[in-house]
Amino acid sequence: MKKKLFLLSFILVVFFSIPTNIFAMTPTFDNDAKFNRGVSNVCYYVDNSVAGYTNYINDALYNWVDTGYGWNPIYVTPVSSNYATHMDFYGVHEHSGDTIIGNGVLGYVSYFDINSILITEPPNEPTRDYFYTEIKFNLDDIYKPNIVFRHEIGHAFGLRHSNTPYSIMYYNVDDMQVTTVQKEDHDTINYLYN
Repeated sequence: MKKKLFLLSFILVVFFSIPTNIFAMTPTFDNDAKFNRGVSNVCYYVDNSVAGYTNYINDALYNWVDTGYGWNPIYVTPVSSNYATHMDFYGVHEHSGDTIIGNGVLGYVSYFDINSILITEPPNEPTRDYFYTEIKFNLDDIYKPNIVFRHEIGHAFGLRHSNTPYSIMYYNVDDMQVTTVQKEDHDTINYLYN
């Protein structure tokens, strides 16, 4: 009996002394598609069409930089033109000829290669790494912009929709239980870009 108790104690001590790095992750795109230039100096451009929401965009980007969950590789810089940027932000009206905005779509991301060739038709996910993104927002339905901007930026960084309402990447803004980038979103950035 003493041998069994000693063996059980030994196994428990060994088990609990093994270091673990368990973390949750937001789903990523197939093939872990992401910015092929990394995210250590993300230059972004805010078009005049969405300039009234610049503070929301800046707040959303800086929430991705400083999530409150430790270090991540993201650093952002605003620029005055869309030349060689990572992210370009635009506002679109529902009746502008855009075939995606409207019918409840609050925003979407398009992914381009270095030659400005669209990788996949929006709202489809990128099939490979990309050079820059265009993020478009529905100007006729700017609903919960602090959440929507963070969410669409997450897609630009390479994150898919999450099935948990405790992620900024949850697919339904009305049922989302958070308003900022969460640990699982933060951990996914570190997975993709480290």
